[in-house]
Amino acid sequence: AIDVIKNQGWKTRTTPPTNDGGADGYADHPNGDYTVIIQCKHTQHPKEARDEKAYSDLVYAEQQQPDQNKKYILVALTNAVSFNKKARALAANKENVVLITRDDLMSWPDRLPK
Repeated sequence: AIDVIKNQGWKTRTTPPTNDGGADGYADHPNGDYTVIIQCKHTQHPKEARDEKAYSDLVYAEQQQPDQNKKYILVALTNAVSFNKKARALAANKENVVLITRDDLMSWPDRLPK
Protein backbone atom coordinates (compact mmCIF):
# COMPACT_ATOMS: atom_id res chain seq x y z
CA ALA A 1 0.00 0.00 0.00
CA ILE A 2 2.80 2.41 0.80
CA ASP A 3 4.52 1.56 -2.49
CA VAL A 4 1.49 2.96 -4.36
CA ILE A 5 2.14 6.46 -3.03
CA LYS A 6 5.93 6.11 -3.16
CA ASN A 7 5.66 5.42 -6.89
CA GLN A 8 3.93 8.80 -7.25
CA GLY A 9 6.95 10.70 -5.93
CA TRP A 10 6.14 10.88 -2.24
CA LYS A 11 8.85 10.40 0.38
CA THR A 12 7.76 7.39 2.46
CA ARG A 13 8.91 5.55 5.53
CA THR A 14 7.56 2.48 7.26
CA THR A 15 7.43 1.68 10.94
CA PRO A 16 8.50 -1.50 12.72
CA PRO A 17 5.99 -4.39 12.70
CA THR A 18 5.41 -3.98 16.46
CA ASN A 19 5.41 -0.93 18.72
CA ASP A 20 4.66 1.27 15.73
CA GLY A 21 2.87 3.98 17.68
CA GLY A 22 -0.38 3.43 15.78
CA ALA A 23 1.00 3.91 12.28
CA ASP A 24 2.30 1.50 9.67
CA GLY A 25 3.92 4.21 7.63
CA TYR A 26 4.24 7.85 6.71
CA ALA A 27 4.25 9.69 3.39
CA ASP A 28 5.35 13.30 2.99
CA HIS A 29 3.58 15.30 0.30
CA PRO A 30 6.01 16.13 -2.54
CA ASN A 31 5.58 19.87 -1.83
CA GLY A 32 5.86 19.38 1.94
CA ASP A 33 2.28 20.58 2.43
CA TYR A 34 1.33 17.74 4.78
CA THR A 35 2.23 14.25 5.99
CA VAL A 36 0.01 11.21 5.59
CA ILE A 37 -0.11 8.82 8.51
CA ILE A 38 -1.00 5.36 7.18
CA GLN A 39 -2.62 2.47 9.03
CA CYS A 40 -3.17 -0.80 7.15
CA LYS A 41 -5.66 -3.37 8.40
CA HIS A 42 -5.69 -6.78 6.74
CA THR A 43 -8.46 -9.26 7.35
CA GLN A 44 -8.87 -12.92 6.49
CA HIS A 45 -12.58 -12.18 6.04
CA PRO A 46 -12.68 -9.33 3.49
CA LYS A 47 -16.46 -9.51 3.07
CA GLU A 48 -16.93 -8.41 6.68
CA ALA A 49 -16.84 -4.72 7.60
CA ARG A 50 -13.66 -3.55 9.28
CA ASP A 51 -14.01 -2.11 12.79
CA GLU A 52 -12.90 1.27 14.14
CA LYS A 53 -9.48 0.07 15.43
CA ALA A 54 -7.70 1.63 12.44
CA TYR A 55 -9.31 4.98 13.26
CA SER A 56 -8.26 4.89 16.90
CA ASP A 57 -4.72 3.81 15.94
CA LEU A 58 -4.44 6.76 13.56
CA VAL A 59 -5.70 9.31 16.07
CA TYR A 60 -3.19 7.97 18.58
CA ALA A 61 -0.38 8.19 16.01
CA GLU A 62 -1.33 11.78 15.20
CA GLN A 63 -1.25 12.73 18.89
CA GLN A 64 2.28 11.28 19.17
CA GLN A 65 3.73 13.47 16.42
CA PRO A 66 6.37 15.92 17.65
CA ASP A 67 5.18 18.79 15.42
CA GLN A 68 1.56 19.44 16.35
CA ASN A 69 1.49 22.51 14.08
CA LYS A 70 2.03 20.39 10.98
CA LYS A 71 -0.91 19.23 8.88
CA TYR A 72 -1.57 15.48 8.97
CA ILE A 73 -3.94 13.40 6.88
CA LEU A 74 -4.88 10.10 8.50
CA VAL A 75 -5.46 7.21 6.08
CA ALA A 76 -6.84 3.81 7.04
CA LEU A 77 -6.47 1.14 4.37
CA THR A 78 -8.14 -2.27 4.43
CA ASN A 79 -8.70 -5.21 2.15
CA ALA A 80 -12.24 -5.45 3.55
CA VAL A 81 -15.22 -4.35 1.48
CA SER A 82 -16.11 -1.61 3.98
CA PHE A 83 -15.62 -0.10 7.39
CA ASN A 84 -18.35 -0.56 9.96
CA LYS A 85 -20.87 2.14 10.81
CA LYS A 86 -19.00 3.32 13.91
CA ALA A 87 -15.71 3.68 11.99
CA ARG A 88 -17.45 5.67 9.24
CA ALA A 89 -19.16 7.92 11.78
CA LEU A 90 -15.91 8.63 13.63
CA ALA A 91 -14.10 9.42 10.38
CA ALA A 92 -16.93 11.69 9.22
CA ASN A 93 -16.48 13.81 12.35
CA LYS A 94 -12.75 14.39 11.80
CA GLU A 95 -11.98 16.26 8.58
CA ASN A 96 -8.47 14.84 8.09
CA VAL A 97 -9.42 11.13 8.05
CA VAL A 98 -9.74 9.08 4.86
CA LEU A 99 -11.01 5.49 4.91
CA ILE A 100 -9.96 3.34 1.95
CA THR A 101 -11.44 -0.08 1.22
CA ARG A 102 -10.40 -2.88 -1.13
CA ASP A 103 -11.94 -1.35 -4.26
CA ASP A 104 -9.74 1.75 -3.97
CA LEU A 105 -6.46 0.29 -2.71
CA MET A 106 -4.53 0.81 -5.94
CA SER A 107 -5.73 4.40 -6.43
CA TRP A 108 -5.98 5.57 -2.83
CA PRO A 109 -3.59 8.54 -3.24
CA ASP A 110 -6.18 10.08 -5.60
CA ARG A 111 -8.40 10.65 -2.53
CA LEU A 112 -5.83 12.95 -0.90
CA PRO A 113 -5.72 16.74 -1.13
CA LYS A 114 -3.59 17.93 -4.05
